Amino acid sequence: MRIRHGHIVTALAAAMLTLVAAMPRNGAPADGANGTARNGSAQKVLLIVTPAEMAWADSEIEERLMERLTRHGSIQVSIANAPAPGLPAFPLSCYRTDSLVAWGKAAGADFVVVVRVESARLERRKDIHVPLLFHRYMTVGAIEGELRVVDVSRARLEIAEPFKIEEKGPRAFQATMDDDIHDPDLHLTAAAKVRFFQKLEEELAGMLVKRIGSVIRMR
Repeated sequence: MRIRHGHIVTALAAAMLTLVAAMPRNGAPADGANGTARNGSAQKVLLIVTPAEMAWADSEIEERLMERLTRHGSIQVSIANAPAPGLPAFPLSCYRTDSLVAWGKAAGADFVVVVRVESARLERRKDIHVPLLFHRYMTVGAIEGELRVVDVSRARLEIAEPFKIEEKGPRAFQATMDDDIHDPDLHLTAAAKVRFFQKLEEELAGMLVKRIGSVIRMR
């Protein structure tokens, strides 16, 4: 029986196409690797948020993170800040990866996400000065802290990095002869502070979710 050369080429081409189709596209991990669980179920993510105290309002960063994360059906997010039935006590230190891995396994999680907000503050900065005439002060809001993401199944710390976000607020002029940074006219009202930090926390939540999404594939 003679086998024609054309038939061999056709068979090899078909085999290569089948192999390429079976490979993950665009470098995406296979099922079960930083994405969809092997059985097709949603990845379970435990979120721990430690907000900073603010004198003018309660922080809403936890709610804003949950709002954004739960838009993705490929993950199941649970808040783990408070003790819950069946959930082991949180480790005394969030800096020990082995403790976070053991805690995540006991809780049945695939990932543990820790957001620690260390500082949320308002600053007044003198950005313009015209000698003998006036100053211009600028209000700046800043939030900074640390983000950690632990892959429980791989027992690996995927992200451990600081974050900081700043937002420029209203500006106010003051005569040089006054030169008083504590002048009430330079300060935001209580209501304006609340609105200002609501906007800042919304931007921070978007930034953090984008960073988390670089490790946990979300759809």
